[in-house]
Amino acid sequence: MPAITDVSETLDVITKTPGETIVRGPDGWVPAQAPGPSLAANWTVIHDETLSSPRSSIDVTGLGAWNEFLLFAQSFTASSTGVRFAQVSTDNGATWHTNSGDYEAFQDTGVRLPRSGFSFHGGATTAARGGIVRLTGNQTPMPLNGETGESNRMMVSFVASEAPISGIRFRNSVFTNIDNGRFILAAR
Repeated sequence: MPAITDVSETLDVITKTPGETIVRGPDGWVPAQAPGPSLAANWTVIHDETLSSPRSSIDVTGLGAWNEFLLFAQSFTASSTGVRFAQVSTDNGATWHTNSGDYEAFQDTGVRLPRSGFSFHGGATTAARGGIVRLTGNQTPMPLNGETGESNRMMVSFVASEAPISGIRFRNSVFTNIDNGRFILAAR
């Protein structure tokens, strides 16, 4: 019995998450990445920020271990007419995927529609707008998929890389300041 306790305490150094699997990696034992959506039942708020002054974006990095994300934008105004949207990074914010074609959607007619991010709402404006974007599949070899806040809850895929995303940037689509509002990022 003491040997089981010793082994358990040693493994707790790697992870204390009930039900998590560990595997032998090239440099030792590490927590295994889930092969699909996270097995975690609950969402964890990992960023909650209310802007107190205008700025160009809200950047959150260090996200590579998460499988799914919920992004909430509440009552954001902007200095120039645009759509509030999110873009991702695969190198922890050193660069951001901002080009049209880094993301894509398909119209209801089946025509490919290149995109430059995940939109929270339709219709460009400076007025207070918000929305919810859900991103899934961060630990799979398939593209990261997002359900956006546009009409008909358009599905948009991040297609510029198969690497897990490690950063999410929230901003106005025309690269001008977001003036005020609240941004919440939850993950599991």
